[in-house]
Amino acid sequence: MDESTFAIIQKENPSIQLSRSRKRLFAFGSRKPLPLIGQFQCLLESKKRFAYATIIVVKNATGCLLSGKTSIDLNFLTIKVNKVTTYPEAVSQLSTHKKLPNRLRPVITEFDEVFHGAGKLTDVQVHLHIDKNVKPVVQPTRRISLALRQKVEHELEKLQANDIIEPSRGQHYG
Repeated sequence: MDESTFAIIQKENPSIQLSRSRKRLFAFGSRKPLPLIGQFQCLLESKKRFAYATIIVVKNATGCLLSGKTSIDLNFLTIKVNKVTTYPEAVSQLSTHKKLPNRLRPVITEFDEVFHGAGKLTDVQVHLHIDKNVKPVVQPTRRISLALRQKVEHELEKLQANDIIEPSRGQHYG
C-alpha cells in the first residue's frame, strides 16, 4: 500500500498503528529493495469472503497491490494448475455449451457469422513501438510438467497448423 492511501485509512481509523516490517520487497527487475514505512494486520472483505492479511506500507509508492495469496483468499483470483482448458471445436456447439452464460446464447445465435474461425487479421503489417532506451529483460524459460508436455505439444502443433502461431525467428537476447 502506498503511504498516501495509508494516511487516508489512518485518518478514519486512528487506532491503526504500523509495526516494523522485516520483509524486503523489490520492484520488478530491481536489485534495490523498496523503502518500507511499516506494516499492519487487518481483516479484508470482498463480496463473499473475508481474509486476514498483513499490509505493508511503502514509501513514495503509487498505488496498492494485493498479494497472490490474499487475492485467492478473497476469491478475486483462481489458479488452476496442470489443467488445459479447451473450448468446443465446432462453433455450432458454442451456443449449447454447458458453461456458457444464458445471457450470451441469444447474441451468439443472432451474430453467428462472427463466431467462426480464429478471428485472424490478415494482410496487415503491425508495428510494435519499442523504446530503444529500455534494456530488454530476458525471462527464464518456464518448464512444462511432464504430465502436460504432450498436451501442450499437441495444442502448439494445432495452433501452428491453423496458422495462428508461427515459430519465432526473431533476435534472441541473453
